[in-house]
Amino acid sequence: MKPETIKRTELYQRLAQGAVAVTGNSRLAAGLQQEFQQRAIDDGLQVWETPAIKPWRIWLGQTWEEAVFDGLVESPALLLTDVQEQYVWESVIESSTDSILRREATAKKAAEAWRQLVDWQINRGETDFAVNEDTQAFMQWADAFEQQCDEQGWLPACRMAEQLIQCFSNNPDTFSREIILLGFDELTPLQQALFAAITASKGSIQWGQLAQNDPAGNTAVRLACADNNDEINTLTRWIRQRLDQQADARIGVVVPDLAAHRSSLIRRLTESLVPRNLMAEGDEPLPWNISLGLPLKRYPVIETAFSVLDLAGGGFLLEKLGPLLNSPYLAGAAVEVGSRALLDRKLRDIGEQKVGLKTLCWLAGNTDKPWHSPQLARRVCALTELTKKIPGSASSADWIKWFSAILNGAGWAKDRDFSTGEYQAMEAFHKLLARFSGLQAVSGRLSYSRALGLLKRLALSQIFQPRSDASTVQILGLYEAIGLQFDALWVMDLHDNNWPASPQPNPFIPLSLQRERSMPHADQARELAVAQGITKRLLSAAPDVVMSYPLHKGEEQLRLSPLIRELVEGDKEALAISNEATWSETIQQSGQHELLAGDVAPALLQQRASGGSGIFKYQSLCPFRAFAQYRLSATALKTPQVGLDAMKRGQLFHNLLELFWRDVRDLRTLNAMNAETLGRKLDAVIKQAIDEMAKQNPEIFGPRFRQIESSRLKQLTQQWLEIEKERGDFKVVDFEKEVRAEINGALVFTCG
Repeated sequence: MKPETIKRTELYQRLAQGAVAVTGNSRLAAGLQQEFQQRAIDDGLQVWETPAIKPWRIWLGQTWEEAVFDGLVESPALLLTDVQEQYVWESVIESSTDSILRREATAKKAAEAWRQLVDWQINRGETDFAVNEDTQAFMQWADAFEQQCDEQGWLPACRMAEQLIQCFSNNPDTFSREIILLGFDELTPLQQALFAAITASKGSIQWGQLAQNDPAGNTAVRLACADNNDEINTLTRWIRQRLDQQADARIGVVVPDLAAHRSSLIRRLTESLVPRNLMAEGDEPLPWNISLGLPLKRYPVIETAFSVLDLAGGGFLLEKLGPLLNSPYLAGAAVEVGSRALLDRKLRDIGEQKVGLKTLCWLAGNTDKPWHSPQLARRVCALTELTKKIPGSASSADWIKWFSAILNGAGWAKDRDFSTGEYQAMEAFHKLLARFSGLQAVSGRLSYSRALGLLKRLALSQIFQPRSDASTVQILGLYEAIGLQFDALWVMDLHDNNWPASPQPNPFIPLSLQRERSMPHADQARELAVAQGITKRLLSAAPDVVMSYPLHKGEEQLRLSPLIRELVEGDKEALAISNEATWSETIQQSGQHELLAGDVAPALLQQRASGGSGIFKYQSLCPFRAFAQYRLSATALKTPQVGLDAMKRGQLFHNLLELFWRDVRDLRTLNAMNAETLGRKLDAVIKQAIDEMAKQNPEIFGPRFRQIESSRLKQLTQQWLEIEKERGDFKVVDFEKEVRAEINGALVFTCG
């Protein structure tokens, strides 16, 4: 089967007559749907039947389900989802060896290798996999995976095509539809076998390629830029110029490594096209759509949800608690924003690296303190009681109920008007919870930490991009641009290290086999052929095409890709790049200076200024620092550390010495104590001193830490008292008390 060119008019006529278009990616399916609807509107239609345009995986799943419902394919006990299949692979690898350090990544790569063997219809029993330790281990894992699936009646999703092939072979004349394949650069042997079986079953299959512009009639140039930043700055100005000339122009931006440049592109496009969105109140519709999203867990509203679940699971690192306390996605955040920020500071001053619900409940409920946050205290205290009922283990479906109860109790996603993107992220999160609950079919019972860890991994692996209205600017990866047409196209980052891409063969399949069967990413020759095909298609995707490349990446010097060497070298002037200043450039060039009075300080609310000797120290070293720190209270937040910091250790030792000398009082009493008596006395005062400090730092002073710190303090105190015994006769006259002194007219209170 070879691809045939098909015109768009012919395609839409056949779709209107009932043909089914199966696309290689969802982006092309959505684009064709929009084109079909626009044509219907242009033709004056008010009602039309939605055409059957489906991505490959959706079409395959629906066709298999129809065969099951018709009784042509036996229904399995469970059709494994991607989440379930990954879990089974991890379980197989975990049970087979303890030497795998990155079990999740290994399982993912092994699953990819197994699916490739299925897609390329390679029988492992007829192939020598005893090449190295990796391939031998993979053989064992694959055997165990298949055995477990057979025993449990589970069907991996990639096996659906094999069942359909058998179905159509055993039941001729059961599939009489017309199928048009679009957006496929190649067909795997399994796909070819399936489509051959459909053809034999009186179905119609056409592998089509949408007709594109004749490259000979297009204007295509290559453009050298200093680096990636210069590339992005130039292309955003080019986009702005194009949109100024034609507001509804269809503009495409193709980026080989879109993940690496996503944030830079969004930042520069925002600054150039919708600068108002840089303001806190800005929420203008974006004139672009970017195909690659972020891991769902990276969206702030979802990060807050996982932070709440972490906190409920038995404690939270202080460095992560600050963002949670200041999150706008918790109930009461708007009215308690100030007190919660002060609560964050107070927790840092206490210095415990890990904070639990009890500590947070107690501090937030201090009614006479500036960090008092009543709404937060009420919810955290209720959450403390709820967590006492959490079971030791439960099914994934039951854990979803617990997670939902915890989030609801904490006030997550309440008391706030959400943006469209935030609302869609929460929708995706709830769907993720539903997918996670399906793990109970393969996982059994899980602990809280295990269940939460799995849910986090799912949220990290799920790439989420909020839906948006049809946009004039489309930012795509290389393979997502297949079949799409634009009025103008820019392809960036085409240097020789990047394009053609480097081979990335799967380590679990013998390399010789991958090369022999021309499997994806097997060698340089295959990557070159793929890159040549994509480059040719991109040059035909728009009347005006710019292909740019950076000359440098840091200190590394780069060259243009050999695949664009034959293009005419362009320049920015010829491309009519906009020279209009961006929002930030306008501000920088304004030349307006604002003068602020620097001699006005906040009023003194009390007669005494705290700060100790540091006031004099910084006043002599740097008066401005003394003013900023002691008058403006502009001090940095403390960074938490493991255990007690030096100041707290000093305070603890100081307190136990005071407790000791309040009872012993003089050298004669000290010398009269034998070793046993002294030891008991030290144990008592050390315990008393630790108990006092533990009231402020309960998370630090666990049983093991108490034991270690008591031993350290006892040894240190014994050494200290040995030195005291060498002094002349003495007795304790008084303890630390306030002393007044006058320095240059200022009354100073010190402790001595």
